Amino acid sequence: MKTFFKIILGIVIFIATLGLIGSGLVYAYGQHGVPIIKKQLETVETNLENKLLADHSELTTVEIKILETYYKNEDLGFTVAFKIYGKGETILGTTYEDTAYASGNIFALLISDAHAITEYTESEWTAISDEFQEAPEIIFNGQYTKNIGIIAGSISIGIIVLSILIRIIFLRKKRV
Repeated sequence: MKTFFKIILGIVIFIATLGLIGSGLVYAYGQHGVPIIKKQLETVETNLENKLLADHSELTTVEIKILETYYKNEDLGFTVAFKIYGKGETILGTTYEDTAYASGNIFALLISDAHAITEYTESEWTAISDEFQEAPEIIFNGQYTKNIGIIAGSISIGIIVLSILIRIIFLRKKRV
C-alpha cells in the first residue's frame, strides 16, 4: 500500500513541476511578450493617427487607444485582433473619430515579424468578425498575466512541498 501512495505522490510531484514550468512561461509572457505585442501595434496606431491628421489637418490633439481584443483558434496557434480607436480634437472643441482593426498570429507577433500585422477597414472587419471571440484579459494585460503566473507557481510549489512532507512524515521507513 505504501508503494502505491509513493507512486501517486511521485506523479503528483511531477504534475506540479510541470505546472511550475507552465506558470513560469505565463509569467515570462506577461513580462516580455505583452510589451512586444504592444510595440508591434504601434505601427497601426501611428497609421491611424496619421490618417486622422491627414483627413483633418486642424487637429491639435490625437488620442489613440486599444478598445477591444479578440482571438480565434487556428491550426498552429492563436490569431489575435485588436480594435484601435482614434479621437482627434481641434482648438474649437470639434472632435473627429476613426477606428482601425488589426490582427496577426500571436507567435509571429512575439518574434517581432514586421509583416505579422494585417490592418482592416471597418467593412473588411465586419466580414470576418464572426470568426473572432472576445479575448480574455490574460492576452494583452501584462500585469494580470504576471499575477496569474505567480499564483499558479505558488500553488505548484505548495503542492510539491506538501507532497514531500506527506512522503517524509507518513511514508518513511520505520527503524527498529
